[in-house]
Amino acid sequence: MGTYHYHYKLIATPANPSIHIANYAKYFNKIKQDFNSRTVTNPKKLKGIKLSKSMNNTIELDLWCKNKLCPGRELLGIRRVSEALADIDSRFIIGKSHVLVSA
Repeated sequence: MGTYHYHYKLIATPANPSIHIANYAKYFNKIKQDFNSRTVTNPKKLKGIKLSKSMNNTIELDLWCKNKLCPGRELLGIRRVSEALADIDSRFIIGKSHVLVSA
């Protein structure tokens, strides 16, 4: 992992109740690779995306950052994963937003 010191565990669920997130598990590795290949000022890495064992229809994102994030900035990790899922299935889009919500 290198010098990634700050760890954030993010929990997210689809806002659209008709979506069963387990059906998209086969895409998690590709989404993680795409997320990690982004070049940004404060590098962030997704160590993993997995189905939650304790909450139904929910995923857990294991996010690491080089620098501490301002409060709420970690939610951009959920947004980026949500955007990637919306590229796979348009049902992740509600109105003009791609939606996974913090659980």
